[in-house]
Amino acid sequence: MEGNHILLDNPPLKEAYRFLRKGLAGKMLVFFIADCEVSYRGRARSYLSRGERLIVIKPDGSLLIHRDKGYEPVNWQPPDTVISTRLTDNHLLVKSVRKSVNEVVEIHIFDLKVLGCYRLKDIGTFTMYGREEDMKKAIEMFPSLIEEGFKVLRTERKVRPGFIDVFGVDSQGRLTVVELKSGTSSMDAVLQLKKYVDSLKKELGVTEIRGILASPRITKRGLQLLKTLKLEYKPLSPAKCLKYLERKKGLKL
Repeated sequence: MEGNHILLDNPPLKEAYRFLRKGLAGKMLVFFIADCEVSYRGRARSYLSRGERLIVIKPDGSLLIHRDKGYEPVNWQPPDTVISTRLTDNHLLVKSVRKSVNEVVEIHIFDLKVLGCYRLKDIGTFTMYGREEDMKKAIEMFPSLIEEGFKVLRTERKVRPGFIDVFGVDSQGRLTVVELKSGTSSMDAVLQLKKYVDSLKKELGVTEIRGILASPRITKRGLQLLKTLKLEYKPLSPAKCLKYLERKKGLKL
């Protein structure tokens, strides 16, 4: 054990309990691999029978319980939950309570394989590339990314169901709604575009408005629905939009 980290291999529950309390009190990142069972009660109820899992408790109170498959936790609690521990004759209890909505996760630990407590140094900044916002900016600067002759009238145009990403006119003067997705478009994205188009038709009292769904990929069922609803698809990736934005930045320099 050192000041900034604790690492125990197959610790007895009594020893694990002592160092777990030390790690939690010191606002350290705590993780352990344990033979445990998990129960949840709150807006619903769930029970995960006994098995080996990876549990992570972050300094902000976040709790994540992972099984050996999949990337999503099987149980979790958000930041600012209250974490407590208790040692009994045959197991170690870790309890996470979210008081604002009365949600409780209880982990009953029967055997610990590994226990780690670390005080991480992380002052880096996070920048996300390839967002829908980048696609929107690129289309504003280079409307031809949608098609030649396209003109942007407005972005984030409000309609009753929400906000249209890009609202414009095509080379023939037809009003056009463009819905952007940075990942694979599904039937949900198609239905969202349809709602925007229908709402705008009603608001403006017109019978014809083009609807274009722009994304790097679309599911087969999504494409079929798009054609059925007489809407259009434009393959457009965030990476391509970023290249156009970088080109614009280079021209300014």
